[in-house]
Amino acid sequence: MELRWRLLTLELRKLLGQKRTMALILVLLAAGTFLRHEQQLREQPELIAAREDYEALEASYAGRSETEGRMKAEEAVQRLKAFQAFSLAATAEGDSPWSRMAEVILAKQPELLEAYRASVYVNDPNRIAQELFLQAKIREQYEHFQQHRDFLADMAGYSETIGSYAIFAEDSPFLTRNRSQTVEDFRKLEGISCGLGLQEGVVASTEQSALDLLDLLILFLIGSAVFLPDRTSGLRPLQLASRYGRLPLFGTKLTLLLLAVSLLTLASTGLRLADMGLLYGFGDMSRPLASMPAFQASAERWTVGQFLALYAVCKLFVQLFLALLLGLLFLIFRQPAAIFGIAGLLAALELFLYESIHPASTWHGLKWINLAAWADSSQLLAAYENLSLLGYPASKRTAGLIALALLSLALPAWSAWLFCRHEPYRLRLLPAAWVERLNRLPLRLARRNSLLVHELRKLLVSGKAIFAILAACILCWQLLQLQGRWYEPDEAAYNGYLSRLRGELTEAKLRWMDEERQRLDRIPGQLAQALEQLRSGELDPAGYFEQTRELEIRGQKEKAFQRVEAQRDELLEQRSRGVEHLGFVNRFASDSLFNSEKKDLGIGLWISALLLIGISPLAALDRQAHMEPLLHAAPRGRGTLLRSKLLAASILSWTIALPLIAVKYVNSYRNDPPWDGSLAVQSVESLARIGGAFSIRDYMIVTGALQAIMLQCLVLLLAALAIFARSQTGFLIQGTLIFVLPLALHAAGLEWVSSFSFTFLFHFPQAFDGWSYWPSVLLACGLTAGLAAAGWRLAWVRYVQDPSERKGRQHDAHAG
Repeated sequence: MELRWRLLTLELRKLLGQKRTMALILVLLAAGTFLRHEQQLREQPELIAAREDYEALEASYAGRSETEGRMKAEEAVQRLKAFQAFSLAATAEGDSPWSRMAEVILAKQPELLEAYRASVYVNDPNRIAQELFLQAKIREQYEHFQQHRDFLADMAGYSETIGSYAIFAEDSPFLTRNRSQTVEDFRKLEGISCGLGLQEGVVASTEQSALDLLDLLILFLIGSAVFLPDRTSGLRPLQLASRYGRLPLFGTKLTLLLLAVSLLTLASTGLRLADMGLLYGFGDMSRPLASMPAFQASAERWTVGQFLALYAVCKLFVQLFLALLLGLLFLIFRQPAAIFGIAGLLAALELFLYESIHPASTWHGLKWINLAAWADSSQLLAAYENLSLLGYPASKRTAGLIALALLSLALPAWSAWLFCRHEPYRLRLLPAAWVERLNRLPLRLARRNSLLVHELRKLLVSGKAIFAILAACILCWQLLQLQGRWYEPDEAAYNGYLSRLRGELTEAKLRWMDEERQRLDRIPGQLAQALEQLRSGELDPAGYFEQTRELEIRGQKEKAFQRVEAQRDELLEQRSRGVEHLGFVNRFASDSLFNSEKKDLGIGLWISALLLIGISPLAALDRQAHMEPLLHAAPRGRGTLLRSKLLAASILSWTIALPLIAVKYVNSYRNDPPWDGSLAVQSVESLARIGGAFSIRDYMIVTGALQAIMLQCLVLLLAALAIFARSQTGFLIQGTLIFVLPLALHAAGLEWVSSFSFTFLFHFPQAFDGWSYWPSVLLACGLTAGLAAAGWRLAWVRYVQDPSERKGRQHDAHAG
């Protein structure tokens, strides 16, 4: 026992001795808390600022019955809406909507005007708006109480009605049993007493968000800190030869891993709950969970306090399981880049299954027995859903927790077997003979004194960057639209109009549009005239049908022509500002190129992740093999070698990035309607804010050149980071924080992260909205280029100039 304590102490010292890793974990914890806090301040500023006023208002409803409270809230809302109409009508000019609303209110309730003049709200629209906002919050909760009660009362009758329909009479046994089970499970909620209280604090504390990626990065850091140092330092053969270097050491490492993950998970969850409690509060913790609209799908009689406690326990359990899974990956794969890539692909696959499979699908088991579903602990606990287990309904929560428990027992056993093997475990995708032949081929091609070829081989073969290129090729194939685009009838009509109007805006096109508008406006009259002719006998039914069918087909173009007219009005407005060479550009074609921010950010996310994985072995392989001192002693082992490394990283990066960037233009060329690239860039609606006398083609060339330069700057920054990072794991984590995580947060809807990140590299058309476009673009590009140059210069100094030589020169200078 004493020896086991000594092992635990030694492993703990090794873990805490990795000061950079520990500091980065603390930074991630603080960053997660700060970013969640900022996100809520941006999403709910009014509610957070008025929290004390809301609590005072909620207290005024204490002791009232639900009926009295609902009537009071409804009366207060209607009264405040009338006061708001009076207040805004007094300052409005002319015949405004507020004036008309005030007249209607005065006609029905003239006494409200005197009440407004005698109230504290007179001439204070801001106070009225805030009070109306809070009273509406109270009213919404009372409305939910009544809707939830009606839902419970109607559930049994609805289930019987559905079962009586012929289409459902021959349902599978599972569906029949599931309807009965659902009614029984929700019946226990009958008679609960709902209570007032904000739901925003509970929802923000427990909902899944893109910021949960930070927790995964913390798990990756802890796993690498526990399992990688022994492998990189060459201690594993010595440990395997010792008496306690196998199962006892594995038990110690596993204990340390679980303790560290438990501590950090409790800290992260506690900080999140405390922060949301300070911002919103949780209200009465003893009120039923079903009192809140966000949890109306819950079939449990839990209180809010019980739910938050269960959430913390479930979150801890899931994080421990993910730590065990990551630990297994660290034992299966040798290189951190492979572990990082496999973990990322696994997370993406699980998230895709969780988001894309419908709950009623026959594949719903893959949706709920899923890592992403388990990580969403709030939905796992609170959202009611049943799975089909041998034809019988089983709660997804119960099935998920049982699966988690079984896997949590299997993963440590598998990990222990891998850890205690005499020979390191190697996962081979191909037979050994094939691998040997493939390894010989690059050697034959690279038997030359070219550092560039040698560095490329190290990245592609030894560093396994070839798999990053393979992943990029597979992704390009998936993104390539081989079949033509399908258009709705109104969209096809719009394309027909644009094929006629395509090109520069002229007076002849404007006259034709006026004539087309007159033709469309005459259609209702022509239809009425045809009907009169049918009734009078002038038209037989066949002639009437033929005439009206043609008119109705022309009438279906109304929606498409309204879109063309809106586009014409925008072009005329741009012309009034002095812009020349304006014309019609098909919006479907322009949107696919210039207004697809989500797709562009998704492509940027893939590019950044694959570049991280591909460039991560750039300097790490030399350090792992302890080759840096020997390389620096060679004549070409410093500056020339570093230039070769940068060139190899650039070739790899462009091999990955160029096809992924180009696929958007290939899809547009193949599937979108043609457009005139010589028109002014302001002809495109999404680019109307861009200044300067640029054509669309010129704009694409300029932004394409800027994007190419910025991508090369990104490669410079990644290469510099690879030189400075002490380990491949450190490079992956730091690169993810700097480049990948901001893109993921921006794609998830947190657009404010673009203010201090490199996300603009992948969506130039939508970047810097609200700012002067070209000055902002040039400033951002200049700062990025300057940062890349400075980073590369520092990396050059660090790599080329040996630290011992610098110290020697400094010593000689002081002695002189």
